[in-house]
Formats: sequence, C-alpha cells, structure tokens
Amino acid sequence: MSKDYRDTEYCTGYGRVLDDKKKFMDSFRAQHPHAKDIHAYVSKNDGSYKTDFIKIYNGKCAYCGASIKIIPKSMFEIDHYIPQSATCFASKADAGNISNIVLSCRKCNHNKSKFLVGVEIQPLLHPDGSRISSAFFRDEMYYIRVANGQPSEVTEFYKQLDLGRQSCRMDYLLLNMKGLYDKTIHRPDLHNLLGQAINLLSEKRNGSW
Repeated sequence: MSKDYRDTEYCTGYGRVLDDKKKFMDSFRAQHPHAKDIHAYVSKNDGSYKTDFIKIYNGKCAYCGASIKIIPKSMFEIDHYIPQSATCFASKADAGNISNIVLSCRKCNHNKSKFLVGVEIQPLLHPDGSRISSAFFRDEMYYIRVANGQPSEVTEFYKQLDLGRQSCRMDYLLLNMKGLYDKTIHRPDLHNLLGQAINLLSEKRNGSW
C-alpha cells in the first residue's frame, strides 16, 4: 500500500506541488501582474486556470485523494486552507494567495467549511507539504485513519472533514480497480469482470454523495 494515504497503487502521486504552483504563478503573473486574490481566478469552473490548478494536484483532492477519474471537474473546488475569516488576513483577497489555496473535492471543502487549524499545527496538516501523509494512513480495510501519536488537533481536523467516511474508502477501491482494469486488457475474462465490478461500485459510490 502506498505510503501516502491519498495515493493508490496505480495513480500518480502529488508530485512537486510547491514547484508547480510557482510555475503556475510565473505564467499567471505575466497575464495579471497586479492580481492579489488568485482564488477568484482559479475557482471559476469555466476558466482555464482551474484546469491548470487541478493538474498541479494531478487531479486529486488534496485532503482525501478523490480523483478526477471518478468525479467531474465541477465537483472539485478551491479551498482556503486557512479560512478567509481568519484574523491573520487583512482582507479576503489576502486569503486567496497561492500558498493558501488547495484543490479539494466538494465534500471535503464543505465539511471543512471555516474550520481553522491551529497555528502550531498548520505546517503539519497543510496538504501541499509532505508531513500530512504521516498524520493519516489507510487501514487494512482502506479507511483513512489518524496515525498513532498525533496531536489532538489532527483528530479534530479528521473529524471535521469526515475523512473516515465510506466514500473515501470506495474512491480508493475504485481507483485501484480502474488501475488494475487498465492492466488486464489482455485477459478478457478478468477485464470484463473488473469492468462489471467497477460499474456496480461506482453506482453505490455516487449514491453516497
């Protein structure tokens, strides 16, 4: 099983998110040199910036790992990791800076809402960094769980986002099954059986949203 709870055995990992965000901003600044609230541009479903932002995260929710291979682009939203209402921001525009916005599936974003991660714990749980992958793990049944020895704030974050929800488990299973499906094209019997199972699980999964 992958070390990062958001990755499956077959999907591409998150890669170099911070580097890719910098490249994104270099291109963005060439077109909008004075723009402050990047969120206002990236969050538009009909714009190319959202597509580019999704690519930074390899098409996966930064919190639970839900993939664009399973849910459509419109079901992805741009979350303010630290909410706009936090006193550390002089304005809502300040909260929309590139380091504070992350790709989130609609379920995680709405669950998180205005939840404010404590200052000391923010570096641990920021999904752009590597430390969040040590805060949570997948158990033997593929549910996301809190790793042993984590601060109580990590458990609060976990509960707020409801990372233990059934859909997180089904997404993981579906992505693994889709990956295996692509690799069994030369075994028609197994390939067809996996296709049927994927369709059934997809129907169940979509009914839980």
